[in-house]
This record gives sequence, structure tokens and C-alpha cells, in this order.
Amino acid sequence: MNGGHAMGIDPAGTTLAELSRELEAQGLGARDLVLVFTATELGGGDPELGRTLMRNMLCALQETAPPRALIFMNSGVRLVCPGAPALDALASLDRQGTEVLACAESLHHYGLQPSVGEPTNMYRMVDLITSARRVVTF
Repeated sequence: MNGGHAMGIDPAGTTLAELSRELEAQGLGARDLVLVFTATELGGGDPELGRTLMRNMLCALQETAPPRALIFMNSGVRLVCPGAPALDALASLDRQGTEVLACAESLHHYGLQPSVGEPTNMYRMVDLITSARRVVTF
């Protein structure tokens, strides 16, 4: 503890982006984080609310240190395809160095092509998931 705050970070008045950069500088950043999206909605309640929460969460990711990878599979691939509500946010993360990957088998199943990121196979997704220190599935 430093000044009453873990890791010497004073969260008062610190933006999420500043906090993410400080954690990354201390070796605790998001580069070892992989996020896996298997649906277009966040949570299991009201579908409209779930879609809004997912859009808001994807947009909020731009304000943090970019994760190592975002993997989209099953119906989650719809989030990287034309008409998806957070394509600009995903494109921004892609430009910041986050790998944005869509399961090629899922894209084929739904007859979709990604607007952001690139199609990939299960071997690449498994490699990223098993080599990451932290994996979060939505």
C-alpha cells in the first residue's frame, strides 16, 4: 500500500484510461487478457437491454488498455459484421493492436462476412485462450 492505495495508484480523479496505463506499466495490464464473445447480448435478462449493455461495454473497452484479443464465436460473430452497433469501437481497438478474431466456422454457419477483424480457426482461438493469463467469456 502506498498512500493508502494499492500499487501506489490514487483512484480519485484518475480516469479509466490512466488507471489502465498505470496497471500496464506495472505489468498488470490487459495485454494478457483475452475476451470471448459467444452472443450479441450481455446477460440473460431482457434482450434489448442485453444488446445495449453489450454495445456500451464494447465502447467502454476503448477507454482501457487494449486487451490482447477479442474472439467472437457462435452468434457473437454478428458483433463484427455489417450493421453491428459497436463496429467503430471494435475498429478502434483493432487499430490499437488488439486482435479482433471471428470464428470462421460460425461466420460460415450464419452466412456472414466480418466488417472488422479477421476470420480465424479454432486452433488459433484455442492457442490464444490457453496462453492468456486471463480469459473472460461473455
